[in-house]
Amino acid sequence: MTRKGKQPGGHNPLTYNERRNLTVDHGTQKLRLGSISKQKFGDCCLSLSPAMNPVVSPSGHIYSREAIVSYLLTKTRDLKQERIDYESRLRREEDVSKERERLDREGRLKEFSEKDTGASQLTLYDHSSDQRSSLKRKIHTSVTDAGADAGADADAGTAENDLKCTSYWLSECQPSVQDYENENLGPSPLPPPPAERPSSPMTGQPLRLKDLIPITLPREQSNNSAADSSNNKCICAVSGKAITTQPVVVIKKTGVVILKDVYTSIILANHHQDATTITNNNHNYDTQLNKKTSSSSLTCPVTGRKFKKDKDVMLLQKGTSGFAASGEVFAKRYRPTLT
Repeated sequence: MTRKGKQPGGHNPLTYNERRNLTVDHGTQKLRLGSISKQKFGDCCLSLSPAMNPVVSPSGHIYSREAIVSYLLTKTRDLKQERIDYESRLRREEDVSKERERLDREGRLKEFSEKDTGASQLTLYDHSSDQRSSLKRKIHTSVTDAGADAGADADAGTAENDLKCTSYWLSECQPSVQDYENENLGPSPLPPPPAERPSSPMTGQPLRLKDLIPITLPREQSNNSAADSSNNKCICAVSGKAITTQPVVVIKKTGVVILKDVYTSIILANHHQDATTITNNNHNYDTQLNKKTSSSSLTCPVTGRKFKKDKDVMLLQKGTSGFAASGEVFAKRYRPTLT
C-alpha cells in the first residue's frame, strides 16, 4: 500500500500541500482585520472620514451633518415615492376586486336564468364554446381554424402569430401580475406598507432630523502649525487624553465629549462629595437633602451649564482597533468545501 493510502481519511488520499493547493477556491475564508480596516472614533459612519460639523444619533453613532442630512432627504424622497406606488397598488387591487365581484354576480344571474329557460338544443358553435373557454391556452394548428375565428380573410400569418403567443420560452409571452390576478388563485399578496420615517443607516430604527445632537470633537494639535489636524485623534474635553477605544459619553445639552472614566471619577465624584458635605452640615434635614441631592443637576466642567445625570448623558459608540479586546476582529466568508 502506498503512503497516501495509509493516511487518515483514505477516501481522499492527498498530501497536505496537494490539498492546500486544491482548496484555494474552496472552504470558508477567515481573515483577521487590522487597524486600518477599523473605524476610528470621530469618523463619520457614512463617509468613513473624519466627521465635519459632527452630530450624534440617539444610538450613539457619529455622523457628519452634511452626510446624514443628505441621507435623510434622499430616503424621505424614496419613501414618498414608495407610498405613492403603494396607494396606487391598493386602488388597483380594489378595482380588480370589484370587477371580480361583478363578474361573479353576472355569472350567478346567468346561471339562474338558464335554469328557468328549460331544455333547448345548442348549436354546434355554442356546444364547442364551453370546451374552448375551459382551455388555458388555445393553439391554432391550422390556417382553417384561424380563419374560422378571425374571419374569411385570415392568412397563414394569423396562425403563426397565435402559435408564437403560446411559446412560453419567449420573454413577451411570460405571465404578468395581471394574468396572475385573473386566475382562480386570487390577487397576489400585497407588500408591507412603507415606513413612515427613514431608518438609521446603522441600527435600522426610525430617525428624525431633530433627533440629531450636535457635538464638539476637539482633536490633537500637530507640531506643524500648517498641517491639517482633522486626521488627528480626538481628545477628551476635560482631561485632554487621546480617545482611541475607551468608552466615551457626551453631555447632550452642551455637546461636550468626555471619557467615561473621567466623567465617573471627576464629575460624579465631586457631585457626591458636595452632597455629603451638605448633609453633614444640616443634620435636621438629612432625609430631605438626600432626596434633593439625588435628583439635583450636575454641572458641566467645560461650559458650566446644569444637566441631568439620567436624561442628558449618553454613551457613544466607541472606536475599534486591530486588538481583540476592542471588538470583533475576524471576518468570515462561507464557501463550499472540497470533499
